[in-house]
Amino acid sequence: MIAASLVAIVIIAALLFDYLRDTKEHTIRSQGVGLIRILTTLPFEELVPVSNPSAVLGALQVKESKVYFAYAAIVDTNGRTIVEQAAPGLLIPALDVPDNRTAWMGEHLFAKTQSHAGIIEFHAPLLSEGKLAGYLRLGYFQPGYGLTPTQIAFIATLALVIFLLTPLFYFLVRREIRPLEQASFKLQNLVKEGQFQSVDVTASGELGQFMTNFNQFVTYANDRVAELESDRERILTSTKLLSYRKERIVRVIESFPEGILLFNESGNVTVANRQLGGILGVEADAIVGAESMDWCQHAEVRDYLNLCRVGGRYLPEPLEFITETARSKHYVITAYPLFMPDGSETIGCLVVVRDITIETLARAGRAEFVAHVAHEFKTPLNVLSMYSEALQGADPDDHETRIEAANVIEEEVGRLSSLINNMLSLTRIEMGSMDVNTQRVRMRDLVEDVFKNIKHTRLAADIEFEIKLPTQITPLELDKELIRIALNNFLTNAVKYNKPGGKVSLAVEEFDEVVRICVTDTGIGIAPDDIPRIFDKFYRSDESEVRDRSGHGLGLALARDIIELHNGSVMVESTLGEGTVFTIDLWKIAPAMKQVS
Repeated sequence: MIAASLVAIVIIAALLFDYLRDTKEHTIRSQGVGLIRILTTLPFEELVPVSNPSAVLGALQVKESKVYFAYAAIVDTNGRTIVEQAAPGLLIPALDVPDNRTAWMGEHLFAKTQSHAGIIEFHAPLLSEGKLAGYLRLGYFQPGYGLTPTQIAFIATLALVIFLLTPLFYFLVRREIRPLEQASFKLQNLVKEGQFQSVDVTASGELGQFMTNFNQFVTYANDRVAELESDRERILTSTKLLSYRKERIVRVIESFPEGILLFNESGNVTVANRQLGGILGVEADAIVGAESMDWCQHAEVRDYLNLCRVGGRYLPEPLEFITETARSKHYVITAYPLFMPDGSETIGCLVVVRDITIETLARAGRAEFVAHVAHEFKTPLNVLSMYSEALQGADPDDHETRIEAANVIEEEVGRLSSLINNMLSLTRIEMGSMDVNTQRVRMRDLVEDVFKNIKHTRLAADIEFEIKLPTQITPLELDKELIRIALNNFLTNAVKYNKPGGKVSLAVEEFDEVVRICVTDTGIGIAPDDIPRIFDKFYRSDESEVRDRSGHGLGLALARDIIELHNGSVMVESTLGEGTVFTIDLWKIAPAMKQVS
């Protein structure tokens, strides 16, 4: 407040100084203009008498105030001074002679210089016999901001009054703001303590009314806060319950093997499990909340999902599609409407994407199986029918025809029997009903016996055979008859798909943990594209050399299943046109027999 008082005093003094200066300047201008008008009414000869030219100007200098009077001068029409009276030490500034009548009388301000203060000059024309004889010039010092003793006393009195009023104002202000300070202090304590309650402050007038209204507002706010807190607790409990239920639902959905997608009533995706992301090749997080179906690269699926977003009771029929990946899979996508509990309206749509690859392959496999079986049975039955007709119409004395027919019929019956036995064995293995009678088998005797039987078949007439057996082979826990079937099938294939004059070799090696059996031939070999499928049921290569040889495509499938049933393994290496090597590994200490199911 003291600083404000000083500022007020300075401002008042500045305004007063400016006012006094303006007043002095106005007085000088009034006097100067009036005096020069009076003097210019006198004839030029009276203003400049010949006997004493300075008389009038000297009297003028004595009459005018010595404080502001600067000079008085009479000049001719060319501006040369005729007579002058000036303050001590003052040089009268030169006058630019006016060019026209309008400028003969006027006022001019000479700026302040180092030698003298600013000068206000008044000039007017002097006439002699009606003609311009010269000019009268009156100059006054421009008043400054100085103070007189009287002014100094006035300002001192004003400052004293202001300083005396300052404590009074301070006391009054302090009395008014003291309740505010108390309220502020109590509010600050409430903030520190984290409380929200009424403030007890004694005040009068508008401040008292304000504190009353404030306390009423605090009471109302506390009531509302209590209500909101109660509502908040209920909402928090409900939110936790909903979150728990949603988490349970999400976990259940995530555990489904199918892809799950859920649209709400607005058509936005609210739930998408990881399985769906894996099927469509996109992260599940990129699906939830997405406003468009740009994340779906499959055009048919994208169109289907756009129809599901519209919602309603009637959704599109299930759609089957195939993923465009290295291992194509078949899927079916089905949409189900979601209804309110009362069934009044739909609240969304549930989309399920299910893998039907196995079902599709099973359907195709069943159809292919039936076709293969029909084909394999048809060929020998046709041969049997043909030779039975030949026997019926043949000459009874034609002994050679009967022998040939009997041999062919026997061979085709054996082929049918082999086909049926292989099919039954495969079916029992796949269904888990195959009886596995394990016993300690002398492998050397078993391998040698199978090799001799193959060597003496009709197909092996022009084939060279070679067998390499160690002197001793550790007996193995095996089903002797099943292993015999498997080895027989490997050797039969080696003979069947060999070249005339070719060679079939069977070698056995014993290692620390396994007994390895290798069946090698120098036959037509297997194409690289066919190797991964040679163990599939009914599969036969499209190569002409393969198709020219009889077979039903079950021998290798059955052989592999038998070896794997004993926890063994089969490997194949082949070069097209050069031959094939089948390598069978059987464990010496067999692990638990493989469960067939």
